Amino acid sequence: MSVLSKAFIAGFVAVVSTTTVSAQEMRTTSFRFDKSISTEENYSNFERTARRDCSNISDLATYGAKKECRRDLMNKAIAATKHLPMIAYHDQMTGKNRQSAAVIQP
Repeated sequence: MSVLSKAFIAGFVAVVSTTTVSAQEMRTTSFRFDKSISTEENYSNFERTARRDCSNISDLATYGAKKECRRDLMNKAIAATKHLPMIAYHDQMTGKNRQSAAVIQP
């Protein structure tokens, strides 16, 4: 389990939980969103965290299971930030199109 004890410095933490290999194995991963760095740098840090956490799942897990773990963690962590530039960047990186990525106020 990854825990960043200083995660509140210069930002906020998006904590997500995901099940991996078995229904009995619940993993909690902490992601650090730092407002003082770019969206791209934050995204790269999120990817590194997801890759590191998902590499620790059972040695019996296939590459596909680890890839799905990373994708699931990234989707949940990015959504938890509620930061529109980060969400838009994630959509761009994954090929998703969101029709309501921005809200226009009258």
